[in-house]
Amino acid sequence: MSHMQEDFVGVLQQMAEMSGMDRALAEIFALVYMEPEEISLEELARLSGYSPSSVSTKVNLLEKMGLVTKKRKPHTNRIFAYTEKEFVKLITSHVLEAQKKKFAFAKEKLPALITKYKAKKLSENETKKLAIIEEYYKSVMRFEKMYEGIAQMMKKEAQ
Repeated sequence: MSHMQEDFVGVLQQMAEMSGMDRALAEIFALVYMEPEEISLEELARLSGYSPSSVSTKVNLLEKMGLVTKKRKPHTNRIFAYTEKEFVKLITSHVLEAQKKKFAFAKEKLPALITKYKAKKLSENETKKLAIIEEYYKSVMRFEKMYEGIAQMMKKEAQ
């Protein structure tokens, strides 16, 4: 790994730690981000010193997070990773998709949970706790509406 790569990886690792991300994940992301084109998982393993299976696991996680795209080149068994180089587009896409999934999950699960416990005979304490859950759900729905406006501004800025 070049000195420039080491320095950039170090910066991203420290930033990742500030947001609770694993250092190895940040290193793999930084290496993919620095490559002008896609990079093979074998090359990522060589540059990082991590095992091929560890690199594969990290790249799969980065892909689930929406930060990296994997592809297999025709006529080979090799897998390559790539990430958007325009940082605003990359982060906007990542943030919007992650939050959209959280809202969808809350809208799917919380009403059923509330309905389930409203149908039961609850103690006074449990009734208060259910009221907290109901308020949480209402707050999530209000936040979703607010977030839609923020998302539009983010998309506009990313263009």
